[in-house]
Amino acid sequence: SSLHRGKSVKFWDLETGFCEHTIHDHSDWVRCIAVREYDGQMMASAGNDNTIFVYSVIPSGSGGGGRDGSGTDSKALKIAQLMGHEQVVESIAFV
Repeated sequence: SSLHRGKSVKFWDLETGFCEHTIHDHSDWVRCIAVREYDGQMMASAGNDNTIFVYSVIPSGSGGGGRDGSGTDSKALKIAQLMGHEQVVESIAFV
């Protein structure tokens, strides 16, 4: 996955180089993402909107397909929205 100074997080197919899915939950720049290392099936994103979103990640090959970046074939299911930070969230991690 990747992020940029936009409001989205993108999931990429490393074999083809195509974007498979884009998440558009943030209302301001996304600053960081974290992936749970031991299985890769949990991801979080955070940024300038003072919010952390947590997702359950659907592994590639588990159905769907879309390589157009439209987000129509879900690759992540939002399971939490953590609000209340008073400043920009610049770093997150699974521990």
